[in-house]
Amino acid sequence: MKNLILSLLLVVSGSLFAQNKVYTITEQYSGLNNTSLDKIIVTDPSGVTETHDITHFLKDVVKHDSEFNKILNAVISKGYVLLNPSPNAHGDMGAGMQSVFTRTWFLSEK
Repeated sequence: MKNLILSLLLVVSGSLFAQNKVYTITEQYSGLNNTSLDKIIVTDPSGVTETHDITHFLKDVVKHDSEFNKILNAVISKGYVLLNPSPNAHGDMGAGMQSVFTRTWFLSEK
């Protein structure tokens, strides 16, 4: 009986703190006038990841925003809401002194 109660508590606590029903949309893009990288990584609540190459914002901001909005709206149309509409970008230096920036949006089920 004691093991059954302990098992039940572990299952319930695991589901309370798990990343259930959250999508993440991450953009990685190159900086310092380098337009070689701009991709969107979408991770669904089960952990499945899709990567989309989009137009770099320095090449064509309208096309970039249109492509990004299609990806974002596809997730929103599944019943998710945007939790952080304007995330901060974080940069790092990659191989060959290329600067790569990352920002992530979180979407939760309604």
